Amino acid sequence: MVGESISGGIKTFLNVLWVIFGGLYNSVLIAISGVFECLTLIGIPCGIVLFKSIPLVFMPLGKRVVPHRERHPFLNFLWMILGGFVIDIVYYGCQALI
Repeated sequence: MVGESISGGIKTFLNVLWVIFGGLYNSVLIAISGVFECLTLIGIPCGIVLFKSIPLVFMPLGKRVVPHRERHPFLNFLWMILGGFVIDIVYYGCQALI
C-alpha cells in the first residue's frame, strides 16, 4: 500500500500538505456532491458513499481501501452513472467559477 512504509511524522506532514493544497477543496466538493445526490431518492445511497469517502479524500495517507467489485457489479455501474456524473458537474461548475 502507498504510504505504508512512511513513518508517522512524515505521513502527518504529507497529509497536512495535502489538506492545504487540495484535500480541503476536494472534500468540500465531495460534500456538495453528496448533498446533491441525497436530494433524489435514487441518489441517497450514492450520497452516503460520498459522505463516507470524505475522510479518505481529506487525509489519504495511512488509509486502506478494500474494493468489493465482485459483490455488486450492478451497483458499481449505477454508482458510475449517478455518482460520477454529479461529481463531474460539481467539479466543472466550481472550476468555471474560479
